[in-house]
Amino acid sequence: DHYIPDILPTKQENLSADSKFHNWESPPLDSSELAFNVLKAGLAAAGNIPSWIINEPIFISSGENSDIRYNFYYPRWAYDDYRQLLKDQIGTSAWHYNDFWDVVPPDEFTNTAIHLSPEGVSILAEKISGSLPNIIYLDE
Repeated sequence: DHYIPDILPTKQENLSADSKFHNWESPPLDSSELAFNVLKAGLAAAGNIPSWIINEPIFISSGENSDIRYNFYYPRWAYDDYRQLLKDQIGTSAWHYNDFWDVVPPDEFTNTAIHLSPEGVSILAEKISGSLPNIIYLDE
């Protein structure tokens, strides 16, 4: 669905000092502006089928302005607020959830802050498979 070059550029290590996230300039994010209703609708549609929400890994820069932004996509304040709002939502629901946002080392991201190398995928898969037995249950 999009062009993929033969040689992928590397992810950005040195980042802009801009702390904006889309239209937001500073904390806090408002949970009403996030798509929790989409999660609720999907889980409701699943009915009795066990469902699992996984917050996937992101690249965490250690370069210039990494104290302001985790990566090209996310200023620290916005991503931290999002994670806390998601945890709060999970806490009021019976959702199965794992937060694997930081389980993959920076070296295992390819051309963006969200694309994993094969080794990065293996690391994530190991974490997921290690957590799977904790969410499987039988109907009572």
